[in-house]
Amino acid sequence: LQRNVQPWLHSGRKFHLRVLLLCVGDLTAYVNRDVRVLLASGRYTDGCGDSDRLDVHVTNMGVNKAVSDYSETEQNIALQELGEELATKIFGELSDVLAKTLTALQAAGRRHFFTLPNCWELFGADFLVEAGTARAMLLEINPSPSLAMYSADLQTLLGGDPMSSKLPPAWLELHMEAAS
Repeated sequence: LQRNVQPWLHSGRKFHLRVLLLCVGDLTAYVNRDVRVLLASGRYTDGCGDSDRLDVHVTNMGVNKAVSDYSETEQNIALQELGEELATKIFGELSDVLAKTLTALQAAGRRHFFTLPNCWELFGADFLVEAGTARAMLLEINPSPSLAMYSADLQTLLGGDPMSSKLPPAWLELHMEAAS
């Protein structure tokens, strides 16, 4: 059982954050500074008590594109549009959550999380921000994430092969504790 989390709202709309997580080798991890805020189509207060109102509950970009008044420029925004202070706090927290999650997975052993010295993998991590506390809560980590919300293709985002070239400045290395 999980407790209900009251979502932080932006312009009256529920949202989730999409963070790109790059795992390289065995194991160096990077998070992309271009965190996307993906907003629901409808105002949360208009339908938060009605579970059939997907337009107020679902923040997935693919689902929202089917809503008649969907606007990608208004519903796919940069984290900084929430305000610089809040964005800095949230980015630090989600980076910490991802580093701790990867450390725990790595400590669990290869059966649970495969890292190989000659490979890299890109993940999309989704977070919900809790109202009142602004705490970033990890919802899920997706393999093979959609890059539709980014203005660049994979080659441009990575700046080449992560195994053999330096990553662009948008990537920040996560500092993980040594797995025991």
